[in-house]
Amino acid sequence: MGNGSRKSKIVIIAALVALPIFFSCKKKSSALPAARAPGDEIRALFVTPYRKADPSEFLWLQSLSKEYALNLRWEVLSEEEWQAQKEARLSSPDAPDVLINACTAEDYAHYPAFFLNLAQFVGFSTPNLSLMFKENKNLAQAATMYNGAVYAFPSYSSLEWQQLFLHSAKCVIFINQQWLKALELPIPDTFAELEEVLFAFRTHDCNGDGDTTDEIPFDFYGWDGEQCSAVMLLGGLGIQLTDGGKNGYFAENDEIKSYFCDTRYKFLLSMLARWYKLGFIRDAALTSDFEGFLSRSHGTRDGFALTGMVIGMEETVQFGKTLSSQYRPMLPPTMRLSEIDENAFSLAGFRRYWGTDSLTIQPDRISLSAQCPQKDAVIAFIDALYGTDWSVQSVFGGIADGVVVKNSDFDFSVHTDIHFSNSFGEVGPHFLPNALSLALPDNFVYAQLERTAYQKLQVKKGNYYPEMYMKYPLEQLKALSDMEKNISEIAHTARLRWIRGEGNIDSEWDSYCAALENAGLASALRVRQAAYNRYLQK
Repeated sequence: MGNGSRKSKIVIIAALVALPIFFSCKKKSSALPAARAPGDEIRALFVTPYRKADPSEFLWLQSLSKEYALNLRWEVLSEEEWQAQKEARLSSPDAPDVLINACTAEDYAHYPAFFLNLAQFVGFSTPNLSLMFKENKNLAQAATMYNGAVYAFPSYSSLEWQQLFLHSAKCVIFINQQWLKALELPIPDTFAELEEVLFAFRTHDCNGDGDTTDEIPFDFYGWDGEQCSAVMLLGGLGIQLTDGGKNGYFAENDEIKSYFCDTRYKFLLSMLARWYKLGFIRDAALTSDFEGFLSRSHGTRDGFALTGMVIGMEETVQFGKTLSSQYRPMLPPTMRLSEIDENAFSLAGFRRYWGTDSLTIQPDRISLSAQCPQKDAVIAFIDALYGTDWSVQSVFGGIADGVVVKNSDFDFSVHTDIHFSNSFGEVGPHFLPNALSLALPDNFVYAQLERTAYQKLQVKKGNYYPEMYMKYPLEQLKALSDMEKNISEIAHTARLRWIRGEGNIDSEWDSYCAALENAGLASALRVRQAAYNRYLQK
């Protein structure tokens, strides 16, 4: 894969269908807080996972806001900033009115009076939303709570269109093939082979800058639920993760489990601790500094690569165009059957996986406060966002911003490499229908090619964890959320200690698992299993 200027023309033709009413028109609950005055400005929040793209500067969004006479005051927060503020903000007078990529089912359970039930608004007055729900019957199930309420609209990129270039995997394991070639080493296939490669990366001047100490053999970002997390390596040990393994859950032969106390996870943590001690992993990888993660991947100011193996995103975004040609995808390392300790691992059905992600349907993209002024105008504005013209701009960037060109109805060209600097990207509200034709830039072409190796690793029936479709009564979901916060805190604290060599994983493992049980892990798994069983019966 080079840095040429080729374009990929993705054309899918599908008949558009009649508009339905998917949700009954229910009366607004009197228990919801009263709305503010209609003339008030509307406070809009965008929670961005990566960089602080400012919606107030999106020319296309300014145009759409004016069309509906909405005075939107935008606030942009990182995911870390929002998590720190969320509890206080959702209970305060200055809470946002419009929330994009900000809330999940757990929030609806904790603050049910805060959120507006959007089910009442889907009908003939919202043709774009209605068409989206018609195009994929699973959307209504993903969006609807156990009690029938809809507190957020999802996004949808048609299955055919999305899988053509993303193959349902957000991240890729990259390895520096230039370093391998210089060291005359093959691409590693097992953990043992990978350790030999990482050792070579650590002890040689692989980038040729005269410094044998600046190479970073292995780098990643984040933990449970993050797309570039080291826990993705569990796929090589037979664990199929969904959406980065959020909260530690996975499905195996239709049984919901937690990798937090799985011996394969213990093995991975032991390897990471060993690699940390040997200098293969920098401490910066154990933090949540995404910009620092990207900076390391982009190398030195003099153009020398710093990283050997990276769990990352599309290559030109991850490494920059100059260094991206040095890297190629690799499969997650696995273990030879002869290397597996039968007392620690089950050999039955052992196979290699790679994580799958909810790219086609993404729940909880946009929600509204019950106090939001001008509800009808805001709903009309949101429905417009789900129209094809505005959805393409919402994902890729604006026509007025010089990123997207509309050739004709349902036919668009994206003219520049996409870094989501003037769009909501994949995390915003959008509907990309089957009928859409897109000419995409190089970095999306590369994203398609990078992920082809993972197609056969996804997804075994019975090993897919469908969290977005698993529903719970609000009180049960609230209790589950509280338990999972404690469980995740125990797991996160232990993980960092062990990797940094501040404890002994072998001697502490049993007491650690007991602590997880005391925090409610067994109860959480029973609740999750029951919801999974309900999902299978639908």
